[in-house]
Amino acid sequence: MAVSDIESFFIQERSTFFVTKESKILDIDYSLDQLEKIVNPDIFFRANRNYLINIQYIKDMIGYSGSRIKLKMLYGTYPEPVIISRDRVNAFKQRMDS
Repeated sequence: MAVSDIESFFIQERSTFFVTKESKILDIDYSLDQLEKIVNPDIFFRANRNYLINIQYIKDMIGYSGSRIKLKMLYGTYPEPVIISRDRVNAFKQRMDS
């Protein structure tokens, strides 16, 4: 499987998982910090402490409380909403504008 086929990586109950474009959820033996150093930073963005997302799979962006942004992804069903943290909103907006 190509890394570009991965919609996102996320943490749930101290384990790391990834979601494929086929909506499969699989576990992986890396932390998000480790993955962030491995994956292409032009494609993946660290949304918050629990999510590393592939920006190519964003379906919709919705304004959220405190100037944050809530994302709807194309394929994944997640344990909690994918929300861009306050300290990453500006970097996210710059990335999406480029």
